[in-house]
Amino acid sequence: MAVQTIKLGKEQVLNLDSSIGWLLKYREQFGRDILPDLLPLLTAGVDFAISTAAGLEGGQVSMKDLVENLDKDAVESIMMDIAMLESTTVINIIWALNANYKKRNGEDGQSPEEWAETMDYFPLDVILPKALKLIMESTVSTKNLKRLQSLGKMINQSNLILSSLEQSQEDLATKA
Repeated sequence: MAVQTIKLGKEQVLNLDSSIGWLLKYREQFGRDILPDLLPLLTAGVDFAISTAAGLEGGQVSMKDLVENLDKDAVESIMMDIAMLESTTVINIIWALNANYKKRNGEDGQSPEEWAETMDYFPLDVILPKALKLIMESTVSTKNLKRLQSLGKMINQSNLILSSLEQSQEDLATKA
C-alpha cells in the first residue's frame, strides 16, 4: 500500500492512497475509465523519468532517483505537460486517491463536490508531483516507461492530425 500525506497549511492535510482500489473508485464515481484521463499525467511522469534516466549512468532510473531529481524546474516541466488537462480531471484524480485512503481507513466518503468544498487551499505544484509519484508506482513498471512514453507521443500526434483535419474542413467550409 502506497500512501502519501501532504500538509496543505497549518491544519489541512491530504492523504492519498494509490493502492489499486482508487482506479475502481474513479470509475464508480465518474462513470468512465481512468486511462484516457490519466494518460497525460503518466506521460508527463514518463517524460520526467526518461530525462532523469538520460542523466544517470547506465540509463536506469528508480523511484528514488525520480524523487531526488524532482526540483522546481522538473515540477514546472510536468505542470506544462499536463496543462492540457481539464482542472476538474486533476481534482477528480486527487479525490479518488483521497477517497481510496478514507475507505481503507474506515472513514465515510464524501462526494467530489463535498470534498472540494472542504479544501481551502489546493496547490497543484505541491500535490501533483507527490500524486504522480504514487500513480507511477501503482500503475507503471519501470520496464514499461518507454512504451508508455511512445504511446503518449502517438496519441499527441493523432490529436495534432485531427486538429489539422478539422481546421482544413473549417477552411473549406468558409471558402464555400
